[in-house]
Amino acid sequence: MYKPATFIFLTGTLAFSGLWLAERSKNANQIPMANLTSKPDVDPASLKLKADLAAAKAQATALTKERDDLVAALEKAKKTPIASVAAKTPEISESSRYNEVANTMKEIGKQRIEKEYSCLFKKLNLSSEEQEKFTSMMMENQMLKMSSGMKMWQEKDETRRKELKEKMDADLAASEKDTEALLGSRYAILQDYRDKQGAYNSIDGLNAALTDKSLPGLSDDKAEELASLISSTEKANPYSIDIEEKGGWRQLTDEDRKTIETERNARNDKIVEASGLPKDQQEILKEQLSGGRRGGFGGGRGGFGGFGRGGR
Repeated sequence: MYKPATFIFLTGTLAFSGLWLAERSKNANQIPMANLTSKPDVDPASLKLKADLAAAKAQATALTKERDDLVAALEKAKKTPIASVAAKTPEISESSRYNEVANTMKEIGKQRIEKEYSCLFKKLNLSSEEQEKFTSMMMENQMLKMSSGMKMWQEKDETRRKELKEKMDADLAASEKDTEALLGSRYAILQDYRDKQGAYNSIDGLNAALTDKSLPGLSDDKAEELASLISSTEKANPYSIDIEEKGGWRQLTDEDRKTIETERNARNDKIVEASGLPKDQQEILKEQLSGGRRGGFGGGRGGFGGFGRGGR
């Protein structure tokens, strides 16, 4: 049942969206014509400017229509009595709302895993039944980590927090055995993928940046070669400071962070130098390596980690 506050929020959102689109439309329509004046002799630059102008005008037209539609919806909402909206809205139980949200989250999580880890699924050569089961196990591990982490964060008693952590580790270890049983000899492929997850993240960023610059991305063979180089170089050159032991990045001192940054830059220079990439691609790779990465699967006892970029 919609409450007055909910109705006000919806109308406010529509109003804000309308103003935002109006401003974007205004900006798109106000491109200085002087900047787009072509020279007497037609050249590629002038043709590109004309094409840009045409695209801007098309965008302005589309934005104007979208703005008008939102304004019309807002006006209609203003004229609709709250009681009328409430009368047409069926009463929904709290349990139904919870189940609906939970199912939606599961579906979104499943789609995200299938998209981001498509590269891994391809490497594992999973059957449709195996992929369904494997995806389900990944989702269960995610939910376990999230719920356990929330409980540990809320728990003030140190002993109880330790117990919760041990329980989570035991559950993840059991899940890891189930994963190994499901994959059999292909379990080694998963372990290798986990080791290179951070490297795949950087390669994703590199390929995305190359695409933005209209340059070809890395071939599959080159991507695998580069992933192995990044992974092996990072293992051979660990930081002198254990970030995890210190309690995470936020717990590090300024001096710790400077030390890690210096060591990371030196390590990245080794990777870039040995990459065999052209100079322009080397610069982009260095940016991706220096930008920091969030681990994907994690390894060992932890089993699957967060939603890292999986498919290259």
